[in-house]
Amino acid sequence: MKKNTFIIVFFFLIVFQNEAQITVTRNDMPNSGDVVQYRVAPNAGGVGYSLTGNNYTWDFSGLGTTVFDYEYFTSVSNTPLAYQAVFNMPPYNPAASIASEEAIVFDEFVPGISFDEYYDFFKETNGSYNYVGFGVIVNNIPVPIKFNTPETIYSFPLTMGVSDSSESTRGQIIPEFGYYEIHRKRVNIVDGWGTLVTPNGTFQTIRVKSTVYSHDSIYINSSNQGYSINRVETEYKWLGNGFGTPLLRIVESNLRPLRVEYISDGFEPLTVDAGPDQTISLGDSATLTATITGGTPPYLFAWSNGAIGQTITVHPTQATTYIATVTDFDLVTVVDQVAVFVETPLIQQAIILRSGWNGLSINVLPPDLSVSEILAPVQDKLIIMLNNEGVYYPANSINTLGDWDISSGYFIKLSQPAVLQVEGFELQDRTVTFTEGWNLMPVLSNCQVDVLSIVSQIEDEMEIIKLAAGSEVYWPEKSVQSLNILVPGEAYLIRVSGGCSVVFPNCD
Repeated sequence: MKKNTFIIVFFFLIVFQNEAQITVTRNDMPNSGDVVQYRVAPNAGGVGYSLTGNNYTWDFSGLGTTVFDYEYFTSVSNTPLAYQAVFNMPPYNPAASIASEEAIVFDEFVPGISFDEYYDFFKETNGSYNYVGFGVIVNNIPVPIKFNTPETIYSFPLTMGVSDSSESTRGQIIPEFGYYEIHRKRVNIVDGWGTLVTPNGTFQTIRVKSTVYSHDSIYINSSNQGYSINRVETEYKWLGNGFGTPLLRIVESNLRPLRVEYISDGFEPLTVDAGPDQTISLGDSATLTATITGGTPPYLFAWSNGAIGQTITVHPTQATTYIATVTDFDLVTVVDQVAVFVETPLIQQAIILRSGWNGLSINVLPPDLSVSEILAPVQDKLIIMLNNEGVYYPANSINTLGDWDISSGYFIKLSQPAVLQVEGFELQDRTVTFTEGWNLMPVLSNCQVDVLSIVSQIEDEMEIIKLAAGSEVYWPEKSVQSLNILVPGEAYLIRVSGGCSVVFPNCD
């Protein structure tokens, strides 16, 4: 009876152990579109990360964080076309099934050479997850490199004691650059299983130890110089079910400091949206808001116009693009831009002119300021127009005025009555400046203006205001006030004792 009891207990212990040990398969590998956010720790937190065993507990709950890093997985069809020709099209075999955009690792070894758009390419099958090569742009030349034999990263199913090794070699002539050759040997073993604790939580895991021997040979034509780089890296990777990439990865290297990174599940990468493009009318303002998601607060918001803050108000006078730059606590920086378009609708002013002499001013800004263009609608009736600065006398081909001065009034004489139609933009500046003595004042308003609203601005300097081509007068010294309203389109003579200026009010 005791013997039977021992057998039963032993049986259940074995079953319990087998249930506790997870198995990692193809379904636990990354998918296209996955973005994995890592926290990078400054060290292993004093934990003996090389220690392992059955039903082992690795407690890395005390890991700190220095920066965040991201791994982006994408379809091979989303990589540069030159890479796809090697990794995504027959007759090349094996084709890659997924790609990962990585940081450049060569710059520190080959100074003076630019490397961009580095992608690692992987092939995923039911039996293994393989590294098949990489692509990189060297001095603006795309260089896809496919290994002669794929490097096995994992053999499925991953369980305690599974081991494998693989060797990969590839040499590549790089046009206008030189020659690159790589030889890699990877030895993998599943050397432990149990419980992993990180600042992100507690997980059931298996541990894979990999030793990678790499020999890089680089020859640069321009310098007739070659480089030989030997790298030995030991990777410790703790894998779980459904995470795509290792929960924790620690890498020892003969060329780099210890790297410790762990998944920060649920952490959103920092993004910013400056909002949709806007269209406003000339003179209006636009409110811009940089909406953020993810990242680590607090955030610093800076705009290309020098403004600081998440929400700003702008008053562009022409189409302008504003760039929002956001930096979070971890010094991750993202940018977005928004355009503000400015509509400047044309408005019309109709001015009734009598036969003979008239005073004339306009309160719109024509696209073409030439006097001859503005007066073209009444050209057949026009005799002469003048102000203190010059004369326009078309019958004798005299034009010393040139362009229209919006801040001045004019005398104009017609042979017949007419209506002058002037088309232009709404004025943004309604200021008129006077010099000592007599001035010809325009009416920079599209509605009638109380003469007192102008007089009140220059009470100390103003002496007299008179309709330019008429008898109405405002002359406080003589108690004469037959002029009460300033009419748009008219011009007025004003005498002041010294330099001054007025601003015509907006219409109600």
